[in-house]
Amino acid sequence: MHGFPDSMHLYDRLVPLLVESRHIITFDFLGWGDSDKPEQHRYDVASLRRDLEAVIDHFSLNRVLNEEIERRQDRLPELKRLQTPVRIIFGNDDTDLNAGVAKDFHQLLPNSEIYLVENAGHFVQIDKPSVVASLIRDFPLFDGEEN
Repeated sequence: MHGFPDSMHLYDRLVPLLVESRHIITFDFLGWGDSDKPEQHRYDVASLRRDLEAVIDHFSLNRVLNEEIERRQDRLPELKRLQTPVRIIFGNDDTDLNAGVAKDFHQLLPNSEIYLVENAGHFVQIDKPSVVASLIRDFPLFDGEEN
């Protein structure tokens, strides 16, 4: 899932490293990348959420491994109760969302692990695709399940 306002092509170097061990779904949010660009479409967080829900619905996904976390106060109690294992992967040289943000997420999510990838910036999946792929492949698919 790409960020705002990027495209699924951010993952072009990562996806080939994962296809043998994971079922991969890539998509562009409506209006971004290779998707349709309707004139009257609103480009906001609500539309991103609707697009993500449509993808989850379409593929009958019962678990999303990569979820955008909003940092709004009304969501904090909900996030603190999240028991799903989470692996946080950030570039150590990220100047946009720095290591401090990654550490904040780690503190917020009770069942999380944090990995700060050396010599990688904001687009860690582009800077170090093999490291990111390894961290994803080594992460259990389900609670307690080995890959």
